[in-house]
Amino acid sequence: MVCIWRVSTASRGIWRSKGLASDRLKILNNRGMNTQGFLEAGGENGTGSAVGVVIRGNIMKSCHGGAINLHQDGKFAIQSEDVLVEGNTFDVTAGGTMFSGNTQALTLRNNTLSVGGRSYEPTSPS
Repeated sequence: MVCIWRVSTASRGIWRSKGLASDRLKILNNRGMNTQGFLEAGGENGTGSAVGVVIRGNIMKSCHGGAINLHQDGKFAIQSEDVLVEGNTFDVTAGGTMFSGNTQALTLRNNTLSVGGRSYEPTSPS
């Protein structure tokens, strides 16, 4: 399975069947609050990928689990590269993680980021 994104704590997210890729996925102009995360991309035993993904114009408040996780190790590891994160607002609760997994795949531009009420000016990890 590849988890594409989670919308609310009541939602189980949107899932794709085993072996399908999330390549060229566009996640645009969504709003959410009190979620377990925003994007989690992973597969089972090397299936799936997240290449050329665009995440733009989204506003997520009170993300408890973190904003974006691209699995890179273990059973859920996938290929991920060229993921553009642009013009979003991500507010992660204290103790949460903004970005995890293969952060080298991320290009960050013009995002508003805060963790536990503290704002950050990110630089691209690549």
